Amino acid sequence: MKKKNIVLIKYQNSGNIGSLANILQNIISKNKLNIKLNISCEKKVISKADVIILPGVGHFDDVMKFLKKKDLSKIIQKQSKKKMIIGICIGMQVLFDKSEEGNLSGLKLIKGNVKKISHSKLPIIGWKKTLKSRNDNIVDMKADNTYFYYLHSYEAIPNNKKIILMNSVVNNQALAAFIKQKKIIGLQFHPELSSNSGFKILENILLKGMLNN
Repeated sequence: MKKKNIVLIKYQNSGNIGSLANILQNIISKNKLNIKLNISCEKKVISKADVIILPGVGHFDDVMKFLKKKDLSKIIQKQSKKKMIIGICIGMQVLFDKSEEGNLSGLKLIKGNVKKISHSKLPIIGWKKTLKSRNDNIVDMKADNTYFYYLHSYEAIPNNKKIILMNSVVNNQALAAFIKQKKIIGLQFHPELSSNSGFKILENILLKGMLNN
């Protein structure tokens, strides 16, 4: 099998790169995958990627300014038509049209907007119950009572609710936690901070999503 490339985009002054790179490398090693992990913001590297990962943490406008400054927005949009894009936390939110957190447009890969969470105490931080809303081969968690680690004040709201695979539960509110639209995947939680649950969900994405394409 031809070696595949994962590119973890390194933002300027944002992004949780180290721990996310470690968990990805552990998944690759555990499953003996023929995958090279790159950490880069270079157009040449990203344009050859089989999987592009947009990590958290950050501010919506800061991330979009960086992507536009590096001329990466168009490359990501083009790659999304044939390659897998994974957005985590703010990386998920910039996949949408726009956000109340900033004034710039997002990547517009997913129709919908990002809005401030209606909650008296923000940010939402810590382990939150996360429930399956739709069946999918990537989400094969046996328990419908999984916990993931979150840190956010804004929620992504897709126009098409059918792309939501999992929701987190905050004060009886359901917030989109995991979305999948063809090859585009968004995770509002931080899998790299979510122990075994986070490891398993990323492993499923790579084994059942990336490698089957």
